[in-house]
Amino acid sequence: MNYKTTDFYLSCFLTLSNQEIKEIRRVGNSNQMEFVFTDSEKLRQLMDNYFWNKAQVDPVAFKDQIRKIKSMLFNY
Repeated sequence: MNYKTTDFYLSCFLTLSNQEIKEIRRVGNSNQMEFVFTDSEKLRQLMDNYFWNKAQVDPVAFKDQIRKIKSMLFNY
């Protein structure tokens, strides 16, 4: 089963937490992109931590991950 989100920063956090993006696709005719991850208990735990402000990441690594994902999107 897959988990899909259009939340860019959540996707950056998840990939920084070793969750692999299975697919990136455009939503309809908009500029919005959808990120697809494999759904798992670990993914759900990471999302809970993210949304409840309990997630802890290195700020420089997070900034670098944002740049990396943005560069991936510009190639679509």
